Amino acid sequence: MKKLKLKYNFKKFPYEIINNSNCILSYILDNCGLNLSDCFFICDKIVFHKYIINSKFYKINKDKIILSLVPGKKDHKNFKSLIKIYKALDKNNCPRDINIIAIGGGVIGDIGAFAASTWYRGTNLIHVPTSLMAMIDSSIGGKTAINFQKKINSIGTFYDQNKTICNIGFLKTLPNEDYLSAFSETIKVALLKSPSLLNKLVNNPKKIKTKDPMFLMEIISKSVIIKSKLINDDWRDLNKRMILNFGHTFGHAIEVSVLKSKNSHYYNHGMGVGLGILAALKYSSILFEKNYFFEKKIKMISNFFKTLGLDNKIISKKFKFHNKIDLANKIYSNMLKDKKRSFSGIRLIYLKNNKNAAIDNKPLKKDIMNSILSIID
Repeated sequence: MKKLKLKYNFKKFPYEIINNSNCILSYILDNCGLNLSDCFFICDKIVFHKYIINSKFYKINKDKIILSLVPGKKDHKNFKSLIKIYKALDKNNCPRDINIIAIGGGVIGDIGAFAASTWYRGTNLIHVPTSLMAMIDSSIGGKTAINFQKKINSIGTFYDQNKTICNIGFLKTLPNEDYLSAFSETIKVALLKSPSLLNKLVNNPKKIKTKDPMFLMEIISKSVIIKSKLINDDWRDLNKRMILNFGHTFGHAIEVSVLKSKNSHYYNHGMGVGLGILAALKYSSILFEKNYFFEKKIKMISNFFKTLGLDNKIISKKFKFHNKIDLANKIYSNMLKDKKRSFSGIRLIYLKNNKNAAIDNKPLKKDIMNSILSIID
């Protein structure tokens, strides 16, 4: 077990990393000193059926457990799911001091936190992330959101959790694609602030693939500590915190541009961000006239993704685009809708060196297009 105290927004938040095979509901109650009557659980449907429904604790207490099940896919991160949660809170007459406990990946964490921030103007919130992406990123920092009109995280609030309980035992059954692609977020914070973490990641693919518990505890703890330091002075994401968007403006646009069917994204968030990071590094290289430092980083991370079995290029013909330019134009047009844009247009985060990044408020279209084209075959 690792117990951390993450400091940001002038507060300290407990963040526990455990490796527990027992029923997570009983652990939460014992660990937080709560009774079932104090809790409203929002749980990913798959997590519920894998880890909770057959547990002895659930079978004994199921009539006392207040629970709302929500699918963890991103197309369910919407008003319909949110209204379902509100109706369950209302039906069970949940008061303002209820503890909303979100058990699931990033979708459940975001929508659960949104519900907690708005039910009677704010209830207690406990995050229990079950995906690696949620453990290292979305379960800390106070951002809540739902998607709207195909725009990712376009409606949301800032609202802090009371505690995060990170059980790496959930990662044993996490689909390999979701698990491995989440390392794009650790690569991001490592590029921004920790060369030693970056080296540890790229030099240990075996420990990553075998889900080595001690290695995962170390990577998760270092990642969340770096993130908490970056948001400490800028909780509302107006300046310093914005560098955490490195790779994301490209990445979100890639997610919504590359489809496997009309309404189904080919790349999950981690995969989109991974490709976005490569594009953002290329953008940094262009700004600094193809500096060797950036080209070396591109090669290192591209090889790392390849070793993990992740895409480091988008094959345009695979997705029925006539050519590379057509796909690049589609990605660029979606970047223009990015939620971090300003009135003057796209904002891009670029890397300056091993530990520093900056915001470009007026990036040139030709530089953006060349960066996009660098990750397309």
